[in-house]
Amino acid sequence: MSSNNQDRSQGKLPKLLLVSYAMRRASYMVRGLAGAYLVYLMYQLFSESGRSEGELTVPMIAAGVFMMAAGIYFVIGAAYALLNGIYAENDPAELEQSESEEE
Repeated sequence: MSSNNQDRSQGKLPKLLLVSYAMRRASYMVRGLAGAYLVYLMYQLFSESGRSEGELTVPMIAAGVFMMAAGIYFVIGAAYALLNGIYAENDPAELEQSESEEE
């Protein structure tokens, strides 16, 4: 592998964020948008419950916190993959294979 075609999905952080070359760029965009929407929905849930007289139950708060954490996780993973070019269109194995076929 040349130095500019290193497999950047092999580190600990990409594996923790479930980032690999198996997903296409559009999939990471959808993943990031879905995560941002989850965060937005949970923010709305918590802010509206604070304004209204209705109180959230403990299981509902726990579910909201879990969903917000999942949304943040999806956004960070998608942003990391997109910023570092870790998606199927930039797979080093595919690039090397196409280069060897051209020769």
